[in-house]
Amino acid sequence: MKKIIFLLSMCLCLWLCSCKEKTQNYKDKGYTSTVIFDFNGGIFTNAVTDVKDSIKYAFEPGSFICDPTDLPNCVLKKEGFDFLGWYKDKDLTIPWYFGKDKVIEDTTLYAKWGVTIKYTYTLTYVDEETKEEKSLYTYRVEAQEEFADFLNQANTRENYTAFGFYQDKDLKNPWNEKYKHPGGEESLDIKVYVKYIKGVYTLVSTYEELIKATGNIYLLNSIDCGGNALKFAREFDKELEGNGYTIGNFKIEAANRPILKYSIFSSLLDGAKIKNVIFDNAFIEIPTRTLRELRIAGLAGEATGTVTIENVRVTNAKIIVPAGLIISSGGAMSIETEKAVYDSSNANLIIKDFNSSYVVEDLRD
Repeated sequence: MKKIIFLLSMCLCLWLCSCKEKTQNYKDKGYTSTVIFDFNGGIFTNAVTDVKDSIKYAFEPGSFICDPTDLPNCVLKKEGFDFLGWYKDKDLTIPWYFGKDKVIEDTTLYAKWGVTIKYTYTLTYVDEETKEEKSLYTYRVEAQEEFADFLNQANTRENYTAFGFYQDKDLKNPWNEKYKHPGGEESLDIKVYVKYIKGVYTLVSTYEELIKATGNIYLLNSIDCGGNALKFAREFDKELEGNGYTIGNFKIEAANRPILKYSIFSSLLDGAKIKNVIFDNAFIEIPTRTLRELRIAGLAGEATGTVTIENVRVTNAKIIVPAGLIISSGGAMSIETEKAVYDSSNANLIIKDFNSSYVVEDLRD
């Protein structure tokens, strides 16, 4: 072990010296045999500089030599190729064995290169208009490695949301999550096709995801809220695409204000879209306190700007007017659940198919 370390150190010393004094003669020190390492198109990089073409070492005849790629901070590289070793002949048929072959006379060793084998997964989609396949990102992997879009590159396509991975461009066969890259003796790229929906959405499948969503919402399945409070933004200006699914078994809590206009949503602002969704078994809470005004409709208290409500159902909903509710003198209470929005005086309200079914129970004397 000490001898090997000494040889590596000596090689490094001779290499650094030869960089500074290329014409220095080492024959008087007994290093009478030279070895030229021909890079064969590669570049040798060390801690000092990059060297092209070749390097020359001086060695004592009959001695073992060291591989320059074993020296600290030294790398031999060639773009698109892997280094396969040193050979005695230009035809690269006779390998040099370090630790076995010795230098007898001046020698030239040639680097052998092999085309780099790459195993990859490429995220791909089919353009909806041109029908052309387009690549998004390529992950380089090892053989037998499973695909994972851990950098979330599928969602880098502008104004689209990734909706799933598929094996085929026709998006008929979902991606097999247990599939492993087969590897092989040649480079192999496996395409992973991405299904998209137009628009930027948060894909939602659970109650927790629903209440945390801050952008446009896209339901992946029906959601049972377990009787918990459903809290959309007080001023909702996003899109809720229900895909025909149901949001059910929830309550709506009233804000702590003297004037209340609310329902499942409080205010729908310009750009809001509620589409293709069923709200089932909702309980609209009315506070036990004094209010100046109380207005409740089937879906929202008020709307401003352009608001779209399309194919929306409210079923099995319930409102209980508590005995302790007091409407102050000059105030008013109105519950009109057949209307989608109570106050739409400042809105361009676009309604395409809305209906609601509420039970209202008044416990006041």
